[in-house]
Amino acid sequence: MIEAMASGVPVIAYANGAVPEVVRDGITGFIVNPPGDDLQNPNPKIQIPNKSQKPNKIQITNNQKPETNNQELKTNNDSRWIIKKQGVEGLVEAIGRIGQIDRAACRRYVEENFTIEKMIDGYEEAITKFVPAS
Repeated sequence: MIEAMASGVPVIAYANGAVPEVVRDGITGFIVNPPGDDLQNPNPKIQIPNKSQKPNKIQITNNQKPETNNQELKTNNDSRWIIKKQGVEGLVEAIGRIGQIDRAACRRYVEENFTIEKMIDGYEEAITKFVPAS
């Protein structure tokens, strides 16, 4: 993610792991909630995979494109992200909005927050919290 942003490439990623700590939603890319266990399908033309299927196995029935649906998905996931849809539908929406991200802002963000000095300072601060001074 950092390498992409350093190159001026916006990031689109699920809100897993360090993504919310690294990507600035709407500034350096878009954060999308992953599909949830309680995902309700607001569009019956899209078959949402169960846990054993991979997300790229979503199929559109009747050879039709999914219609835009303004109904929000009800989930237990974080709703503070700009993209309210989740899973593959959220990723698709984010791709459609990627032109809203300023590529130069991605680069500046990395230059301001991920220099060697900043990273070392962050590690030192974290270590001093857990290791007593001798």
